[in-house]
Amino acid sequence: GMTGVLGSAVTGSPNLNLTTGTLGSGVTFPAGHVIQLKETIVNTHSTLSLSSSEQVITGFNVSITPRVSGSKIFVDIKVMFGVDTATGTGFIVKRTGPSNATLQVGSGGTNNWAVASYFPGLDYSSVMVSMGAVVTDTAQDASTAHVYSPHFISNNACSFRLNGRQLNTLWCGTSSITVMEVAQ
Repeated sequence: GMTGVLGSAVTGSPNLNLTTGTLGSGVTFPAGHVIQLKETIVNTHSTLSLSSSEQVITGFNVSITPRVSGSKIFVDIKVMFGVDTATGTGFIVKRTGPSNATLQVGSGGTNNWAVASYFPGLDYSSVMVSMGAVVTDTAQDASTAHVYSPHFISNNACSFRLNGRQLNTLWCGTSSITVMEVAQ
């Protein structure tokens, strides 16, 4: 048999088999275990006028309240889009919440952006491309929402269409943000 209350020391032999209950706040997860996962998936079109100033897409973010202070946060962003001119387009990931931060996306260059590419010689209006990045963060505390969002920018002024090409709305891609909290 076994004795104890879930959330306190439970003893028994030879094996414990807990099938119901809620883990208490004092539970320690083994390193590498996913504590929680949050996701936002967008499969509609949204258009921004991009330039050298950062722009965000309303509702394209993920809010997660970490359960363990100091845990590792993985942010995976995948973006489908089209533009109306030859330009370099990219994004960085920012966190708001207990403190604000810009997370490292690239490993060089002036701005360390996740960058799509220039589209020389293409019919820009008929092209839809994808870009993505995975960044990491550390949970600042275990009581405040951490909100992660991509901030988009372009080398040249352009019209940016999330999940679509500029020509028309016949094609619609899917963009997503997935955030995982992982025990350390």
